[in-house]
Amino acid sequence: MSIKNNEAKESEMQFSDERLKDFIPTSKSHEDDESLAKIAEQVAGERFPKDMPPRKEETVTVAHRVSSKQRKLSLEEYRATFLQVPRIVNRRPVFVSEEVRQKLDLIVLRLSETRRMSVTGLLENICRHHIAMYEDDIEQWRKL
Repeated sequence: MSIKNNEAKESEMQFSDERLKDFIPTSKSHEDDESLAKIAEQVAGERFPKDMPPRKEETVTVAHRVSSKQRKLSLEEYRATFLQVPRIVNRRPVFVSEEVRQKLDLIVLRLSETRRMSVTGLLENICRHHIAMYEDDIEQWRKL
């Protein structure tokens, strides 16, 4: 059986070699080989010039541990920015998905220090912060 397998493999290789001959350029003489080598060098020189400085390796930043003091400070910053009870005049309904609503409920319940805070207040603060952060960009984009 192994002789038949070897013969089958050889015939497959010959068949694939025959098919590849259509795609592989063949050189007719030694001079053609030299000219192809020169062209390859020129192309390589165009793509990768010799006077090009070597690429600098990118440094990987290592994540550092965050201390509990830093976490508390960031929580206080978050509370000061988003969990202060806002004064809302002329309320309008805003709809969010159930999944987002549940996550916002958890944020308000777990992180708010006051019972007066609501999801509506959190959304108001998030929107105010977003508008303040992107106010100039929004004005520029409007003019485009």
